[in-house]
Amino acid sequence: MDKTNTNKSTKLGKRLRQLRKEYCMTQEKLGQKLNLKASTISDYENDISFPDNENLIKLAQIFKVTTDYLLGASNIRDRSILTPKDEKDISKDLDKIKEQIKNQENVIANCDGIEITEEDADYLMKAIDLALHRIKQKNKEKYTPKKYK
Repeated sequence: MDKTNTNKSTKLGKRLRQLRKEYCMTQEKLGQKLNLKASTISDYENDISFPDNENLIKLAQIFKVTTDYLLGASNIRDRSILTPKDEKDISKDLDKIKEQIKNQENVIANCDGIEITEEDADYLMKAIDLALHRIKQKNKEKYTPKKYK
């Protein structure tokens, strides 16, 4: 553990305190998760000391953020956040599905031979939109190399 106050620790302390509070976690409870004393967590939060690499990685995992976020090198908390390109891809996929439903080209457009109403189609599109977003996020979590987490 480095006892010097460096530039990289100035954001870490603030972000660590913020995340700990967001997770409704005491310094003692966080310390237990890391096998550290509450006073060590306090030192991290007050920029008195800095966690070693192993504990920095554990902190990022506990709070589901990147180490870059903890260190202040990035404002993106989670690598699985969808980019504008991801959103555009999802929008294109939704448009294709919507067109298929409109044109009755898809089995989903008929339920036991009954056409889906426009209102039902809207509900369906919202559900598909939500599903596509979740799938994209899960894939990002699953397939993002560990070195970027």
